[in-house]
Amino acid sequence: MHKRLLFSFLFLPYIIFAQVDETKKDTEKTDAAAHLGNNAISFNVQNFLLFFALDMEYEYALTNKSAIGIEFFTKLEEDSADGELTLSEIYAKDISAIINYKYFLSDSKPNAGAYLMAFSMYSDGRFNDSDDGIGNNEGSVDYTDFAIGIGGGYRLQLKNALFFNFSGAIGRNLFNEDAPQIVLVPDVSIGFRF
Repeated sequence: MHKRLLFSFLFLPYIIFAQVDETKKDTEKTDAAAHLGNNAISFNVQNFLLFFALDMEYEYALTNKSAIGIEFFTKLEEDSADGELTLSEIYAKDISAIINYKYFLSDSKPNAGAYLMAFSMYSDGRFNDSDDGIGNNEGSVDYTDFAIGIGGGYRLQLKNALFFNFSGAIGRNLFNEDAPQIVLVPDVSIGFRF
């Protein structure tokens, strides 16, 4: 009995200090995340460069693996009639507001790496449904609708607060039959965490 007790006291400090080391590692991870902050703002460069549309997002990190964000989109100029590919052929929306939830799959950095996303979107615009299936051309129709959808992406977090985000999502408009049925939400953006 005395040998077991002596043996236990000899290994007790090892067990205690082993737990302290694990706690220290966890603290280092949270300290690394703390200096980046819980807030992020990003600018979608893809929409700006290709279509001259303003697309900005604010995001708040709920935990090291999840975040909630709100995104605003608006066209900065009207479509031209010179025959080039216009924004209306890609996006029927003129303005939109998106609320999204992101769940990050990676444990290496907080709120970085691959993620899954769910979103809801309010949109308003003009949809050109040129063919109704029986040959009638009805032209453009104004619409307002609400969509829900899912997507995924990857966030490359640099050592400083700068990050690059690449994502895509697909959803469905729910209420207005004059709106496009399917909505696409591509995103190539650059952002800053603070």
